[in-house]
Amino acid sequence: MSTVLAVLQRLVVPAILLAAFIGATVALDRFDNDPIVEPDTTVDIQTADTPVFSARRGPEMLTSQRAADELTAALDGWVATLPPSSCFVVSAGGDRLFSHQPDIPLIPASNMKILTAVAALQGLGRDYTYQTRVAAPALPDANGRLNGNLYVIGGGDPLLMTDVYRDSLPDGTNPIHSSANLLADQTVAANLSDISGAVLVDESRYDEERAPAGIAPGLLDAGRIGSLGAAIIDRGFVGFKEGYATQDVAEGEPPPLPRSTDPAAQFAAVFDDLLEAINVRITTRAAEAAEVPADLVDLVVFDSPPMARIVEQMLTDSDNTTAEMIIKELGFVASDSGTTTSGTLAMSNALRDAGLNDAGLFALDGSGLSTDNTVTCSLLHDALNSAHKDDLRAAMPVAGETGTLADDFVGTSGEGRIRAKTGLLAQAAALSGYFETDPGVELTFSLVINVGEGETITEEQVRGWTLPLPDLLAPYPAGPALADLGPVGVPLEPGG
Repeated sequence: MSTVLAVLQRLVVPAILLAAFIGATVALDRFDNDPIVEPDTTVDIQTADTPVFSARRGPEMLTSQRAADELTAALDGWVATLPPSSCFVVSAGGDRLFSHQPDIPLIPASNMKILTAVAALQGLGRDYTYQTRVAAPALPDANGRLNGNLYVIGGGDPLLMTDVYRDSLPDGTNPIHSSANLLADQTVAANLSDISGAVLVDESRYDEERAPAGIAPGLLDAGRIGSLGAAIIDRGFVGFKEGYATQDVAEGEPPPLPRSTDPAAQFAAVFDDLLEAINVRITTRAAEAAEVPADLVDLVVFDSPPMARIVEQMLTDSDNTTAEMIIKELGFVASDSGTTTSGTLAMSNALRDAGLNDAGLFALDGSGLSTDNTVTCSLLHDALNSAHKDDLRAAMPVAGETGTLADDFVGTSGEGRIRAKTGLLAQAAALSGYFETDPGVELTFSLVINVGEGETITEEQVRGWTLPLPDLLAPYPAGPALADLGPVGVPLEPGG
């Protein structure tokens, strides 16, 4: 024990002496550091009356929840006024704010074109173009004479129009089109002045079904869709060509044009006229091509506008012909079969490739004219929020300004702020698109309304259902002012 105590004494005593030395040195500032000087200034620390752990310190969370609650209350009351077979979905930034029967399959009317647009952008690409070829067995000779027939190979361009037809369309019609007159000019520019044969048009890219199954005959007779084919001009309607005499117009609007019974033959006759109008001599009557030689030489390869612009024309004008031609092209590209059936299958595949769940989708066409089509609000809403959202938004009609919405929501909070696709059939109405709220938040919404068999939806009913919608959505995200939610006693803005 004495040995242990001796060791401890030898260790403890030096430690005590070392500690005393260090303390004395610090006190005398013997490490050559400047003396520590206490500052003369004082810091004015502002204290908040609100505790650190206060709900007032989460204004964004509070405004968001309050806004969602207020929106839900308002929309609950509104959807209660809709027919039972209705659905509605609205979201902000991809987060759903409100859903009413989002997954019930309903007739979408022209809102089907939203899915056709997404399928086209996904499956074909926004820069995809249709190509119309003008070809011959050989180039014209030095004198511009073509020995043989001139072939026009239809590529499915839905917007190839004569200038006279384009000029006949109502004011406000989307101007995007392919000029058949320009195609004729470019053909002549390939040193063509004389054709010893005929203008022959080939439409073999697609089938010869002129309209999808399931479209009511009354819609066909009313001119809601032109005759379909791989080679159409003036949207598959007859009556317009160079030298066409002005029709008598009843009440300021032209009567519906008849649908072409043979679009390729019509194309051949009209293109023959366009060439003759710019002094090309043609000796034989124009016709549809029975067959096309394999070794033709191209004189002109004529591109349509890119698909993003064609989608814009389709959605702005709700063009049924364009929609169905897109469907046939989807089928041709996907399976070398330019049919509506192959096209609707390709549309479903493209939607899935875009990450969309197509449950509830039953598509007999791409235009929405068939009452056998079904779609859910969830699918329409998610399509609007897909990777193609920017192109869709740019393509939509604007309320009170353009396309099918030019005369709607005028003088309301929706004017200029709703960009949406309309839809109306006897038993179905729809409106899906985008809306900018008062605080500048973009909402995505989809509304589809169906009524029972034997009932008919009127335009007045549609206005009654849809006019309240922008006022209900406009305040979002409403809630307490941020100034009211800041910590008490501390201004939120400098100097305030």
